[in-house]
Amino acid sequence: MLPVLLFVLQNAPSPRSRHGICIWQKAFIVFGGITAGGYSNELSKFVLVTSTWVAITNTGNAPSPRGSSGLTAINDILYTFGGITEIGFSDELYAGVLSGEGSVVTWKLITTGDTTRGPTARSGHALFVFQGYLFLFGGWRDTLRANADGSQGVYFNNLIQFDCAKEQWLGLVSVPAGVADETPTLRRDMGVVVFKESMIVFDGSSGDFAGVPDGFVGDIRTRGLPREWL
Repeated sequence: MLPVLLFVLQNAPSPRSRHGICIWQKAFIVFGGITAGGYSNELSKFVLVTSTWVAITNTGNAPSPRGSSGLTAINDILYTFGGITEIGFSDELYAGVLSGEGSVVTWKLITTGDTTRGPTARSGHALFVFQGYLFLFGGWRDTLRANADGSQGVYFNNLIQFDCAKEQWLGLVSVPAGVADETPTLRRDMGVVVFKESMIVFDGSSGDFAGVPDGFVGDIRTRGLPREWL
């Protein structure tokens, strides 16, 4: 494995944390994060079939440097929301169209004019797609004051849906009666994946970097509505 590791490091982006990552075609794309030089909005892709890194050029109205914003893709469009920047927590949603075999992305800031159905500013959330819709789950926002348990910030466990075709937030995904007590608790920096028709949530942090040792499986077959948490 050592020769492969050395090859993978060639032309790789600088070391970072709290970046976004997603699969696109036969590559994965890395966006932003926190580097030794501060927040970043750089994009790079790793081509899986050739094991090579390629820098992606940002054009258009690109997101400012940020961390913990999440990243996902629908067809040839990248989406990133929120995160933490040099001036604080963001509530911005950006869409970027990939072109030139994924070497260039043209960004735009999506403004819906609806301040009631979209998510508030946050970071550490999960961003994923299901059946052509964009979903955002959880996250947190620092309020610079301590909560009763000594932690700081506002934590979220809401699931919010976005219609990519109409570029409209659809608001909170409702939880059916009888399963409300089984929904994931408030958290950030958790792992979230979609497998077939299920949204899987694992662990995360609920304050002062305390782990949340649990896992949930939600059925999202009906436009994202979680029918059941196991």
